[in-house]
Amino acid sequence: MSVVEEITPVLLQRLQDASIDMALMALPVRGEHFVSQELFREPLYLVCPRNHRLAGKPRVHLKQIEGDSFLLLKEGHCFRENTLSACTRARLHPNVVFEAGQFATILAMVAANTGVSVVPQMAVEKREGCCFIQIADEGTCRRAGVVQFKQHFHSRAQRVFLEHLLLNECSGAA
Repeated sequence: MSVVEEITPVLLQRLQDASIDMALMALPVRGEHFVSQELFREPLYLVCPRNHRLAGKPRVHLKQIEGDSFLLLKEGHCFRENTLSACTRARLHPNVVFEAGQFATILAMVAANTGVSVVPQMAVEKREGCCFIQIADEGTCRRAGVVQFKQHFHSRAQRVFLEHLLLNECSGAA
């Protein structure tokens, strides 16, 4: 078994090519050739510099960052779509000033006081210069799950692995 990190379009292509058996990614996934199973949902957080006017607030609404310099993941990252969808629902038109390929770059840029961004809970970490604030907007969460190509054979090992993931998620042990 091997684990790789890649952007969504590449993972979907690799699923179609059968060079990987399954992918863990943000949902939903477009395409009638794929089947997905949700594993978890996680809240979204605003990440801002420690000296930002919202730093220290317990929760914020996305509309509160209207006009702020906004840092976003590049095209092809599934979380980019989650972020833009959340902004659309909040009627926020983000002032995108920088696009990055990784959360680590975005967090470094926020710490350097170049703007704000949105990250999933799994990207929240203790980081010098950054403040993480849960977003209070309704329905602001990320869904993640396992995606497989419908037409490929799903081995017993795959089924058992997926059952294990689902069982552990449901029991809170994941």
